[in-house]
Amino acid sequence: SIRCVFCETLLEYGGVHIEHFAPKWKSPEFVYEPLNLSCSCPVCNGFMKKGKRLTIEGATVMPYQNNQFKYVHPYLDDVSREIRYRDPFHLYYDRERCSAKGIRTIDMFHWDTIHARKKRFSNLLVRTTERSRRKMIAEILDYKG
Repeated sequence: SIRCVFCETLLEYGGVHIEHFAPKWKSPEFVYEPLNLSCSCPVCNGFMKKGKRLTIEGATVMPYQNNQFKYVHPYLDDVSREIRYRDPFHLYYDRERCSAKGIRTIDMFHWDTIHARKKRFSNLLVRTTERSRRKMIAEILDYKG
């Protein structure tokens, strides 16, 4: 299953956006750069969230990974070092332990709202159910009768 690289929502057919982390209108040299492309949901890639924000600080440089990104990059940053939680379920942020880049990312996506928290909880339930289902299928396949 494919998930949004930002909010981890399960993406269904027709709801997948190809996300350009560095926007194509500002950084056309990275339009086909694999590290710049990911799958996202329409909400995270929409105008009200990431939209037209500039994600690279200063002028762009080559190669892509040598740029200084303003927000947590899904491939180049260690997300668990940039964004910290107060609980093991990743529902409540520990903003005091987040990096400046992590806080900018949380604020850009409005992840510190009740709506976003409910979405993370829903995603947690889906992931837990998927693990339980995989375990049950493995047990059925291993059953010798």
